Amino acid sequence: MPISQPVSLTWSPADTPPELAAMLRCLADEYPLHEGTQANVRFCHDADCTGYSIERSGGVATVSYGRLSQAGRAIGSLLAGLDEDRGSQPAFSTLGDAFR
Repeated sequence: MPISQPVSLTWSPADTPPELAAMLRCLADEYPLHEGTQANVRFCHDADCTGYSIERSGGVATVSYGRLSQAGRAIGSLLAGLDEDRGSQPAFSTLGDAFR
């Protein structure tokens, strides 16, 4: 099995929603995420989207997402080299606990 090259993502602050930019800056402390003008990843918020999708064209990955957490999952997929991940749906929409 060939060893894959390390992935480094560059995003443009001018084209990134502010709440996502804050998350990317925080993650950049631990992961290869960089601010720059030559972005190789772009983000598109779609309030009607229930998951995320990653589309690649011309060396740029475009992430469409509904929730900020879904954008985070997409970033993880890209960093893992899973850039063909499309249409990821969350396994559930609510979380509950059962106590006895």
